[in-house]
Amino acid sequence: MPTFFDKYVSESDHQKAANHALQKLNLDGIITSRTIPNILAIIFDDGPFEYTEKLFDFLKEESTRVTFFLNGESRGDIHEFGNAVRRAYEEGHQIGLHAWNHADLTTLSEDEIREEMSWNIIGVRPVYMRPSCGYVDDRSEGYLHKNGYKIVNWSTDTNDWRHPDDVEASMKAYESALTRSDAHKNGYIALQHNTIESTAENLAPVVARYAKENGFKV
Repeated sequence: MPTFFDKYVSESDHQKAANHALQKLNLDGIITSRTIPNILAIIFDDGPFEYTEKLFDFLKEESTRVTFFLNGESRGDIHEFGNAVRRAYEEGHQIGLHAWNHADLTTLSEDEIREEMSWNIIGVRPVYMRPSCGYVDDRSEGYLHKNGYKIVNWSTDTNDWRHPDDVEASMKAYESALTRSDAHKNGYIALQHNTIESTAENLAPVVARYAKENGFKV
């Protein structure tokens, strides 16, 4: 009997002509969801890594754009994956900051926060940033806003890092969010990690198709 994933992976008409999830947001405070209903923002944290480029061909073929919140040295030196970062930017994906060492910003001085946010691979200063583990306090939030950053957390968490070999467990987060009775009154920002092979190879294509069939744009 075909599984839930067989159904969606076997179909080729994945989500097309999607609008980018964050480009139109211009909010104060911390962004945790889309203000436009029926929009799903797919976010990948902690890269770049060896699995990152596995996403690009699928995303390009289906005209689907996502957001990458990147670290500098969380999983190796970002410069080793510079081509992947540049390709993501050139193909229209949003590039955001996730701190250099995945440090907890609430424990750092302003000078240390500045160091965590200081890197340049694409020649453009990213506007959006995600605090490591979502941790931010009034002091670090104030510093980031003062320096022009928009803080983005999430409304849907796949927890893929907890079960990296169980893609269906990650998908349950999407099922729970996108099939609830009031789902279409909301927009969603969904978190996963492109440092996890199964997420890059199996979860991402399924999510785009599943969202479309439930009436969402990606």
